[in-house]
Amino acid sequence: MKTKVKQIIEGKNKNSLPEVSRIPNILNNYLLGNKDKKLSIHSLRIILVILSSIKDKQIREDNQLSLFDNDWFDTDKNTTYTTQFNFYLKDFLPNNSKNYDIVREGLNSLVHYIVKENFIGQKGNKVTVVGGLISNLVYNEGKKGVKFEMNAYWYKVFVDLSKNYNKFLSSIIFNISSSNALLFYLFLKTLKEGTTMKMETLNEKLQTNYGNWSKIKEKLLDPIRSELNKNADLSFNYEIKDNKANIVVYDTINAVPALQKQDEYLIKKAVHYKKVKYDLNEIEVALLESLYKKYGYDFVYKVTSRKKDLVKLRGRAYLDKFHSYIQNNVKSSMK
Repeated sequence: MKTKVKQIIEGKNKNSLPEVSRIPNILNNYLLGNKDKKLSIHSLRIILVILSSIKDKQIREDNQLSLFDNDWFDTDKNTTYTTQFNFYLKDFLPNNSKNYDIVREGLNSLVHYIVKENFIGQKGNKVTVVGGLISNLVYNEGKKGVKFEMNAYWYKVFVDLSKNYNKFLSSIIFNISSSNALLFYLFLKTLKEGTTMKMETLNEKLQTNYGNWSKIKEKLLDPIRSELNKNADLSFNYEIKDNKANIVVYDTINAVPALQKQDEYLIKKAVHYKKVKYDLNEIEVALLESLYKKYGYDFVYKVTSRKKDLVKLRGRAYLDKFHSYIQNNVKSSMK
């Protein structure tokens, strides 16, 4: 079979990756929903580096890659289209690390990470694609280099010609050290205000199998939250209620390096004052603080101050009404 290599993507050194990268929804959903096999932190890092390195500016029209579909998906023709990637092994490692074995482990895993996708082709035919995320892996041990190929379907997914994608900070690729935290970070990127999750859904997202909330808190939620607070641009608070986890997403200080200490002081002061005056418990305090961190002190103060109907409320009733003022103003600003 004759293979047509459509494009060669040169890897970028991790120090020259863009500050903000993006992940396509279809890939995001696949990584979070594949029950058959969980990717290691090394493989996840490789995927995010590839995403950050793709020069999608070469794709100038939304349907450009689709022009290859008729040939590539036609089983009567002996052609295929692939994209070749060239990297150094160090591109997939934290600075000053020379543990190339974990990179090889991650790359080898992606070759054997078999995926199956069904969709309708341009001619209305049902198409099924089965294969690894990458193929034809070649190492040059002398130069500590590597090259591999990606088929047309998955290259299109990585480039993401649609508008459905979520931005992430490239710095988190090596800052986050566990696959659970990295996967949950990608999941949080799909949320706007937060969500309520059943135990089964949480296990599915993180490809785990814990049977009670105490274990989920101990093994997943608490350590993940701690790591994201330190190393990512967003994190979350949570409350277990009615056998469900209420997840509230907020931006961390890592997302706004210019945040002044004065802002932090104002937030702490406001939260402490409201805790006492409105009889808030520890969970409610955490949720209140998350609202200030997510939307900023000035915005929250502007939309919630001098609201007479808040004065007589206490506890969760106060917090819910407080939150509703923020939500209504956010929705109004988006119209």
